[in-house]
Amino acid sequence: MKRGGMRLVLAIGLFLQNAIGADWPKWRGPNGDGISPERGTVSPWPANEPPRVLWRAEVHTGFSGLAVGGGRLFTLGNSNEWDVVTALDAANGRVLWRHRYAARLDPNLYEGGPGAMPTLDGDRVYTLSKWGDLFCFEAGSGRVVWSRHLTNDAGITLPFWGLASAPLILGDRLFLNAGGRGLALDKRDGRTLWANTDGRNGYTACIPYDHQGTPALAVLAHREAVGVAQSDGRLLWSKRWATQYDMNCSDPLPVAGGILLTGYKRTAELLDVAGGTPTVRWQSPGLSTHLSPGVILDGHLYSYVGDAEQAGAFVCASLATGAIRWRRDNLPPGSVIAAGGHLVLLDGDGLLRLVPADPGGFRELAQARLLPEGRAWTPPSFSNGVVYLRNARGQVVAAALPWQPDQAVRPRLEIQRAEDEVELTWSPESGAWEIEQYLPERAAQGWHSPEPQAGELVPGRYRALPTERVAWFRLRQP
Repeated sequence: MKRGGMRLVLAIGLFLQNAIGADWPKWRGPNGDGISPERGTVSPWPANEPPRVLWRAEVHTGFSGLAVGGGRLFTLGNSNEWDVVTALDAANGRVLWRHRYAARLDPNLYEGGPGAMPTLDGDRVYTLSKWGDLFCFEAGSGRVVWSRHLTNDAGITLPFWGLASAPLILGDRLFLNAGGRGLALDKRDGRTLWANTDGRNGYTACIPYDHQGTPALAVLAHREAVGVAQSDGRLLWSKRWATQYDMNCSDPLPVAGGILLTGYKRTAELLDVAGGTPTVRWQSPGLSTHLSPGVILDGHLYSYVGDAEQAGAFVCASLATGAIRWRRDNLPPGSVIAAGGHLVLLDGDGLLRLVPADPGGFRELAQARLLPEGRAWTPPSFSNGVVYLRNARGQVVAAALPWQPDQAVRPRLEIQRAEDEVELTWSPESGAWEIEQYLPERAAQGWHSPEPQAGELVPGRYRALPTERVAWFRLRQP
């Protein structure tokens, strides 16, 4: 095709991203909701053929979660009054590096040890002890990039069971539930950006949400729930939220423009926080959680309820009303994630269960005891069809679930020319594939979506009037 003396050269290609596997690099998975984004199906396993154990490892006493990414697994434990940050090879459990620092075990009505999950962000991993030891490591080598002791230089007053907040990384900022209403640091050097240290924190992470266009954090403090702006920590709303023994342990959950609060031995509430004063949409006395906040799927919350030290239950609740749809009693409260179209439950005594996310009723498809006996309050992690589990003693198990990844549909990209325009089409069954272009004459832009004003862009078709000598096009799966 010629236009204005120029000859247009077109090229096409396909680019597949995140089609099969996904890491579990932070608290509650890559999207912070306890749900694996991996496309595939977990199938039930026969009672006499439990999931195959790939490896076992020892990481010392504690409840820190298992961050998986870049072929590595990171967690914390305590050995002889020393906290130990451990990096393992995710494929075989081999120790890659360890870092130790003095820290009391403090078995205060439980085994003790660190409880905060590491956060993997690019080539850095961030860890927090219950006493305020905050580290940034090179993920590959274990070299300390920077460190701080929060109770020394940030004025943090520790609650009864110390700090348990998994670091939250958003852009160049690191957020912690430390102090009364949160703390923001520069992730690059640990410098304090803002601090709300007038009070004591709860034991949850900082949960990001959108507050009427303002990037915000929902935070459970010692005896209150608050929303604060990510930019400067200013208070957006607050509500008294007291639980028995001040055990604010279950993360607040953003739900349909509101915030769901659950807690130890108290009635759950869904708050409307749009105004300065929260209002209660509904209350649910049957949604009393201790540790895990549960997962949300298709308008329903699936969660353990009851005291983690006693026999509790697993429930499904409607998020529209708070009503309990069903309840399965006599399960030791633990934690739950979702993967491959099913719920993966880990009872507090270490029994793994596979259950469909069905508001119509509880149906157990399979179960297996992969961990040795012991308290298992740490949520599972899931990556590339492998579930990673640990107990309080620091025994870690990696097991391959019966996992079938979805076969990616690779659409065919076709080019047609009509007068001075070019039209690219691809098959409608291609799902979420998006078209991108690369213009050598504007190489600094890299691969990017065509500008809407340049032509007609609808699902499955792009039609435009070329303005460049050479253009490359490809389909990309987000």
